[in-house]
Amino acid sequence: MSILITGGTGLIGSYLSQVLVEDGYTPVLFDLYPDTKLVSGIMDKVKIVRGDVTSLSSLVETARKYEVTDIFHLAAIISVAAENSPLLAFNINNVGTINVLETARIFGVNRFIFPSTNCVYDPGLKLPVEGAPEEPILIYGVTKVTCEQWCLYYHRRYGLDVRGTRYVSIIGPGRKDGGASRVTSLMIEKAALGQPYAIYAERDVRIPILYIRDAVDVLVKIFKAGKVKSRFYNISGIEPSLGDIYDKVKSILPEAPLTFEPDPKMTKILRSWPSNLDSTRAEKELGWKITYDLDRMVEDFIETVQSNKEMYL
Repeated sequence: MSILITGGTGLIGSYLSQVLVEDGYTPVLFDLYPDTKLVSGIMDKVKIVRGDVTSLSSLVETARKYEVTDIFHLAAIISVAAENSPLLAFNINNVGTINVLETARIFGVNRFIFPSTNCVYDPGLKLPVEGAPEEPILIYGVTKVTCEQWCLYYHRRYGLDVRGTRYVSIIGPGRKDGGASRVTSLMIEKAALGQPYAIYAERDVRIPILYIRDAVDVLVKIFKAGKVKSRFYNISGIEPSLGDIYDKVKSILPEAPLTFEPDPKMTKILRSWPSNLDSTRAEKELGWKITYDLDRMVEDFIETVQSNKEMYL
């Protein structure tokens, strides 16, 4: 059984691939610029395909060659990168998603898993629930709202088994640049590597975050569920301030060369996001809950990086 993962060598795709391999699946990692560092330990158990989600023919050829039965569509341009290049974000996020949906339809895949974002909601909402108004102010959220609607259309029109999440920001070792919330990952990763890092927002900025292991856990649960009652689930996280994360890192690595050097533009973007999400439905229907609080998350993050530093240099 082959599972296609677009954006497959990114943070979520890499960690997801490791879990799927352990479960006996063969992930096909489809990426425009494959970076195999995070999957170096399973290279003999995955297939790497360099491809572009804006090319329907490339997706179809890959699905046919590897006899794809399920798809995780993770490829996307996120927050800051999307704000800087709205047309690119439209092309990758919207056109790309339609192409992957069409590939899923052509091959009659079993499940189509798609992660959306808390950025689809009005930032003024506190603890948004499913069904709350989707009124994004960032282009990333705008593209994801559109993608959600295309997913629902393919479910209604073609019976495609679409299953999705709305995530807060994902944090974890190996996260790349692109989103404003990368600061939460990089401040821990750089500290673990003994490298200096300037935190580009105020100490009191709070960011809803979810550790990569919890993020992958819910994807696997939604994938393996026999049937789902909902098509999209809010997936909550914890909501520490940057100062809280900094203090926890310094309690473990007191010599870590971290400094606060706030950038008004980045701070504004981070403050514009909605608060945490209400994930009651996911907890009841999927049996999912957060297992990594701030302490456990930072401790595991630092241990993961320091046990294999060459992977993150």
